[in-house]
Amino acid sequence: MYVAYLGDGTIARVVETQEEFIAEAATTNPACEVATNGQIDLTWVGEAPQSIDWGSAGTGPSINNLGPGEYIGEVTTSAGCVTKVWVELEADTLADPVIEATGEMLEISGGGTFTTYQWYLDGEAIMDATASSYSADESGDYYVVVVDENGCETTSNTLTIVINDVADFALVDRIVLGPNPVKDIFSFELQLTASSHIWLDILDSTGSLVQTREMDATAGVIQGTMNVSNLPSGYFAFRVRSDEGQLSTMMVKI
Repeated sequence: MYVAYLGDGTIARVVETQEEFIAEAATTNPACEVATNGQIDLTWVGEAPQSIDWGSAGTGPSINNLGPGEYIGEVTTSAGCVTKVWVELEADTLADPVIEATGEMLEISGGGTFTTYQWYLDGEAIMDATASSYSADESGDYYVVVVDENGCETTSNTLTIVINDVADFALVDRIVLGPNPVKDIFSFELQLTASSHIWLDILDSTGSLVQTREMDATAGVIQGTMNVSNLPSGYFAFRVRSDEGQLSTMMVKI
């Protein structure tokens, strides 16, 4: 179409333009690097496009079963113009499960649904320990590796379990520490066979006392926390002592 302006005789050409295609993508990121539960839902302003082609990932405004990565949608607008949209899906970061000890029983705090479990003692897989809980029957460092319904694998915190087999110090049946290694604050749980005045000591690698707590403890389970944020990184001993004897285990400060 042409228009002639009055006065100077100028002739101008009017070109019809296509409105810009404006789209917005709502995304669900995959649960982890190996998961394929991601999803993209595309919405737009104005008339619906003729087609949306995501290549091997599918067609249409919504595609699912996606892993991490970049997805490119080729959009044919209602006017027949072709444009592209780029969408990036990133793997979510899984929260590591937290295990707790109740007596001898180790369980994941707060439950959680997982398809497989494998318990470890001192870095070695425990044979047939594939249930959601495990009864610790020897001293050492315990943790569990779990896999969820999306195929995502993650590892719990480590609990140090000390089962007392020293006949001449029968006051303490069991010590549980966690997390171990510890950055700032760790929890302890003691199983005492009798009420007693006790000291909870932390000793450095030279055997020097660097922190202590004194208390009157009653028989049964004693729980609490200690703050070691002021200590340097390295190996330390956590010691429970009374006038009758003592029991220690190693802890690592990071």
